[in-house]
Amino acid sequence: WVRDHMTATLHYGQDDTTIDKTVNGDFTQWHTLGLEWTPNNLNFTLDGSTWATISNNNVPDVPMELDMQTQAGTCGEDPCPDSSTPPRVDMQVDWVVVYAYTPSSGA
Repeated sequence: WVRDHMTATLHYGQDDTTIDKTVNGDFTQWHTLGLEWTPNNLNFTLDGSTWATISNNNVPDVPMELDMQTQAGTCGEDPCPDSSTPPRVDMQVDWVVVYAYTPSSGA
């Protein structure tokens, strides 16, 4: 099974509109993933470097939740899962931490 990319998704609105961002990499190895959430801005990081940004009015200003999951991927028009989907997929997570945003005082 190829683990060569990862996707982050922002869900928003009454109709559950999504914005997806995908990064390529060797996800058979350990990495440090991050999300910096500030007003109107989401910065996704991989090993300390920003790999995608969402900057618009759809970035929530109310609390969000963190979900981590494995799945076969975005199916589009193809059947999903299909015969190439493994019967079991494991995710190993060493630790997760969430910090509150504190606006800068400007000083």
